[in-house]
Amino acid sequence: MTLLLLALTACETPTCGAGVSGPVLRVFRSQNQPLWLAPEPGSYKTIGDALSHAPPGATVCVAPGTWYEQLVLDTDDVSLVGAGADQTVITLPRHWTPDTDGAGIVALAAADLVLQDLTIEGGDVGLSVRPHSAAELLGVTV
Repeated sequence: MTLLLLALTACETPTCGAGVSGPVLRVFRSQNQPLWLAPEPGSYKTIGDALSHAPPGATVCVAPGTWYEQLVLDTDDVSLVGAGADQTVITLPRHWTPDTDGAGIVALAAADLVLQDLTIEGGDVGLSVRPHSAAELLGVTV
């Protein structure tokens, strides 16, 4: 199993993914650091980037904060885990345009997904479920 870790600072040590074997990949988003500057080799800047590189069995840990992204979870057996529904919020991107297939802010398009400890808010459709996809929602507010 692979662990993808989204963190606010290099010194932060979240407990998400404890006991998961495999490499730890980080997405840094610090207010003091421009988004175009990668903090270290092998890191990602957004949840979407981490998800696009997540192999089956990966856990993507999302640090506290508000994340302005539209996401598609299209790899089987991926977990998207926040720091808590009151701390990790995924909301409409600042320049969001609804796509024609009715996708929500988070679109589930794979099997054996887990969403845990986060909030999805904004728009008409927060969470969309595409045919033949399945997810377990634990501590998720939509």
